[in-house]
Amino acid sequence: MSAIDVGSQPLVFDEYLVKKPNETFVIPIKGDSMIEAGIFDGDLAVVERSSKAKAGDFVIANVDNEFTLKELVRDRGQYALKPHNQKYPLIHPQGNLQVIGILVGLVRRYKT
Repeated sequence: MSAIDVGSQPLVFDEYLVKKPNETFVIPIKGDSMIEAGIFDGDLAVVERSSKAKAGDFVIANVDNEFTLKELVRDRGQYALKPHNQKYPLIHPQGNLQVIGILVGLVRRYKT
């Protein structure tokens, strides 16, 4: 494996990940419901606040008064939340489904 020369300009992760600073927040991931999408317990999700998600977006949503990160999908004409772990079923809201934000980046630390 070889390193790629990025020149004299340093890569600033804030500038790369955060396009809308006033609308961006970071949350720690807990659990294993998204491991098949490469999102693991302990990762940091970079999220832009938005309620205008479309099917296929990974979203932070409040579903029936619980917050979760899942893929927004359409199922039988309704929006649902899809985990990316075969152990978990598709989530059909029993009441409220409110998208809080859309996942725009992910940060993982390998060594402490």
